[in-house]
Amino acid sequence: MQQFCFFKLILAYLANVLMKNSEYIAIIQKIGIVILFLLSINFFRIYFSSKAPVKAKEIPKSKSYFYGILMSSLNMMAIPFYFTFVALLIGYDYFDYTILNAFYFSIGSTIGSFLLYTLYAIIAKNIEHKLTFIASKIDFILGCLTGLVALGNFIYLLSK
Repeated sequence: MQQFCFFKLILAYLANVLMKNSEYIAIIQKIGIVILFLLSINFFRIYFSSKAPVKAKEIPKSKSYFYGILMSSLNMMAIPFYFTFVALLIGYDYFDYTILNAFYFSIGSTIGSFLLYTLYAIIAKNIEHKLTFIASKIDFILGCLTGLVALGNFIYLLSK
């Protein structure tokens, strides 16, 4: 959890720097659109190619540390979300970058993330038997979502 908080501090600083140099934002948006299209294609490829049910496999205890590090590195997937959120706050003059403000943002978003993950765990345990339909179609759903976001961003960039 501490590294997640540290990433948010760095992210708030980088968002502040990038908001002052807006030419980089257009480049980042174009790279993001390409990544979203590639993710969408990959999700559709996985959905249409894998029809056999996947069996859960037991992780050997000797490799559990490695898998734990791998799973915790997925925390970095939230960095683009937090960057966009901080950039939006800076753009609307709701966030002025200071060390104290970045610290408060980092602590608040870490506590909020923890509470949200706890809520997910509680809800998921109660409705786990009802999620088989969504679980069987998740790659298709993710492909549609990433494709729509990429298409929306592409249209937005063309309209500029």
